[in-house]
Amino acid sequence: MTSIAKADRKYFAAKNDGSLVAWHPEGYAPPAYLDLPLGLSGVTALAGAGGGDNSYFLALKNDGSVAGWGGSYTYGSSTSASAPNFTTSIGFSIAEGVPIITAGQTASGVVGTAFSKTFSLSDSANRPVTSWSATGLPDGLTLNITTGQITGSATTAGTYETMLTATGPGGTDSEAVSILISTAIPFFLGNLKTETVYAGPIEAQAVYYGSQLLWNVPV
Repeated sequence: MTSIAKADRKYFAAKNDGSLVAWHPEGYAPPAYLDLPLGLSGVTALAGAGGGDNSYFLALKNDGSVAGWGGSYTYGSSTSASAPNFTTSIGFSIAEGVPIITAGQTASGVVGTAFSKTFSLSDSANRPVTSWSATGLPDGLTLNITTGQITGSATTAGTYETMLTATGPGGTDSEAVSILISTAIPFFLGNLKTETVYAGPIEAQAVYYGSQLLWNVPV
């Protein structure tokens, strides 16, 4: 069952397949008394109100239309059920949700090196963001308030707990992100070494920084 409605002593339930069932608490009422609409399908939700001859029901269908029945009219014979009094379409407006910045995000960069990062959102299609703000950014980095992208070149090493705020039609969300800025590894000429290598008739000068081969220079 997906929905149940009651009016007076009439009960209706929408089944998982969209069809209806009806019953009376004393168990003796014929379908005509219960006013079970024939041919009504695709029902996703029910509502009932009133009592006696003024019992009414509404059914929301999966195509967005609404069927209604009940009231003081002839229900038909004791072995046949009546059709809905009316069917009409209604419109729904679904508002955008509050933005959600994905929790637990991190980023890293190096002092003096170009940095670029856009932290992610959850369900951005239904929870759009129109503006961003941030506090606690590393020196040298800036935030694009429209796109949320953080760019620049950090000037000081450290771990920065930055608070990001995303605002959209549905509301505002704030989330802390961690940005690790490392110091650039110094390049000492003293670590350079050369080695003459041979490949058949070709002689080359190999240049290493520590154990890392930087280039081969034919000689």
